[in-house]
Amino acid sequence: RGGPEGEAEGQKKASTQTLFSRFSRESSVCDTMEVLRRYPQLNIPDSFFHLHLSWVETFPPGRPLTLGYPCLFRTGSPLPEPEAPAPAPPNSTYSAKVLLLSMPSLEELYRRCCSLPQDQRPAPEGAVHPTTLIKLLVCERGEELQWLGGPWCGAEDGLNPGRDPQVLVRTAVRWTRQLAGLDLSACSQWFRLAEVRYLRGGGVDTTVFFLPDAWHCIPGAAAEEEGNSQNDQGSEQQCNSESEGEEPAWVLRSRPGVTFAPMPLSSLLEPRSSSSPDTFEVGLLAELFNEMLQRDFAVCLYRALSAMGKPGDTEDCPPLQPPPPPHSTERTKTKVRGKKGARERRSGHRRRGKDRGSME
Repeated sequence: RGGPEGEAEGQKKASTQTLFSRFSRESSVCDTMEVLRRYPQLNIPDSFFHLHLSWVETFPPGRPLTLGYPCLFRTGSPLPEPEAPAPAPPNSTYSAKVLLLSMPSLEELYRRCCSLPQDQRPAPEGAVHPTTLIKLLVCERGEELQWLGGPWCGAEDGLNPGRDPQVLVRTAVRWTRQLAGLDLSACSQWFRLAEVRYLRGGGVDTTVFFLPDAWHCIPGAAAEEEGNSQNDQGSEQQCNSESEGEEPAWVLRSRPGVTFAPMPLSSLLEPRSSSSPDTFEVGLLAELFNEMLQRDFAVCLYRALSAMGKPGDTEDCPPLQPPPPPHSTERTKTKVRGKKGARERRSGHRRRGKDRGSME
C-alpha cells in the first residue's frame, strides 16, 4: 500500500472524497458527542470520553509544520523474534504513540501536484492531490492498522509522565526501537499532536501522540552531505554506506506477523469497519493531521491574496477590501468641483453687493 499501488489507490479516493473540514479551530477540547459530530465515519470505542487537540497549540498559524524536508522509509532485514514477549506493565495509565511523516521533497511535491507548464519533467499521471504524496508510517497486524508505540513503564522510562514530558518521549523511543528497529533517540523535537483519554478498569488511560522530527536525523544523510562537500573540494574520498547510490532513508525491520508501510494520508482517511481502539486512533489522527494541513495551506493562500499589490509586505494579513465602484472617484471629484464653484459664485455675488453699496 505504500508504493505506487498505494499512491494510485489514494488518488482515486482523494478524487471521490470530500476532504475539507468545516469546524472551528478555536476549541482544543472535544468530548464523545463532539467527536461523533465531527467524524461520523469513525467507530468510537465505548471507553473513549475525551480528546485534546494539542496540535492547535503546538503549531499555531504563525508557526506551522514545515514540509520542506524529504523523509523516506525502506524495508530492511527482519528483526529476530524475541525469546519471550515483554509483559505489559501493570496498571499503566499512559501510552505513547508515534506518527512518522514520509514525503518527497517540496520541489517534487509541487511538480506532481501542480503540473506547472514550465516544468521540463511533467508528472506522467497528471496532477495529483497532496494527500496521496504525504504519507504516515503505520503498523499492520493482520487486518488491523495501528500507530507505533505502546504503554509507559515507570521502571524503564521514568516517573511522573503527566508532569515530565521527556518520560513519554522515552516511552516512544523504546517502543519504536523494539517494534520496527528505528532509533529515534537523535530526534530533538517531539511535537504533541493529540491526547486521547479512555475510561478503563475504573481509571483514566491517556494516550499521547507525537510527531518527531525524523526528517532531521535520517541515518546516512549527514555522511552523504559530508561526502558531497568533500567531492566539491576535489577530494577523492567517497561516502561508504550500505545505501550507496540511494537516497538516505530510515530502514524498517519488521517482525513475524507485523509489517510496516508508509500509507498515503488519503487512504488513512477512508472509513474502516473495525471498532478497535487502534483503528479508531489511526482514523482520528489522520483526520486531525489533514485538518492541520488544510489550515496551513489556507493561511498561505490568504496571505498571498492579502499581499497582492503590496510588494514586500507578506507578514501582515489585512482583510481583503472590496474594489471601489467604477468611476466613483470621478463622480466624487465632479461633485467636489461643483460644490466649490457654487461657493465661489455665492461669495462673488456678496462682494459685488458690498461694492455697490459703498459706491452709493
